[in-house]
This record gives sequence, structure tokens and C-alpha cells, in this order.
Amino acid sequence: MLSFRSVDYRGTGFCLDIVQGIHEPASVRGTDFLAPAREGMYVGNRIRHIRTVLIEGYIRGLGSTLEERQESFHDTTATLAATWDRSLAMGVLAIDDGDYGLPDGETWSLNARCVDAIGGPLQAGWTFQKWSIKLESLDTGWEVAGS
Repeated sequence: MLSFRSVDYRGTGFCLDIVQGIHEPASVRGTDFLAPAREGMYVGNRIRHIRTVLIEGYIRGLGSTLEERQESFHDTTATLAATWDRSLAMGVLAIDDGDYGLPDGETWSLNARCVDAIGGPLQAGWTFQKWSIKLESLDTGWEVAGS
């Protein structure tokens, strides 16, 4: 299971998955130094700074008529998009239930905020859209619970 701000990112008619940021190291800040008249560089301080998580997937409207599919698409998109509000404080991103190769019973979580959410073109009569969501966390590692 994948959830952000306690909203499941997988369900009937929609599936969003982490495609980057589970095992990649956090980015670092800091630079190496050049000393005038000396060869090479000197190692500077490097501090783990930000973990970036990329989530991609789709939202599809469900129903037997175009109007039902459009309404379903709209409702699902509104629910998920509320978690991508860039003005909100950090929220919990959690993965568990053996997804992404995690051991059963183990939950990984971190505090993150949305920095970008890009929707692809609306398709199939405004009932289908692909999404790419970028989250950033100041937690440099995942918090592991369970197991």
C-alpha cells in the first residue's frame, strides 16, 4: 500500500506508484574547495539535505456512461489532488504490506511535501489522465517500523 496524507494512492480506477526515491540516497549540499596556487581540490563538508520521491500513475473514471465516468474521474482527481497542495505543511508518505520489496509487516514512512504535480493530457472524453508528482522530504532516511 502507498499512501500520502492518509489517502491511499491505489484503488479502483487509479494507481499511483513510487518510481524513484525509495533506495536512492538523499541529495547533499556542500562543495569542495579550490586553494589558489595548489593542485587539486580539498574535500568540503557534505550534508544530506533533501530526499526526492517521484510518484507516477493514472486516474481513470469508472461507470457505464460517459457522464458517470467523467463524474468518477473528477471526484477521484479532486480527492488525490488535495494531497498535492503545495501550501500544506509536511505530510506522511507511507509504504507497507510488502510493496516495493519491503518485508511483510514492515512500514516505511517519511514526512514530505509536494513540490510539483503535473498532469498529462486529458483523454477519453475527460475520463483518463496520467500524473507525475514530485515530493521532497527533509528526512534524509525512511523511518522503518514493524517486523
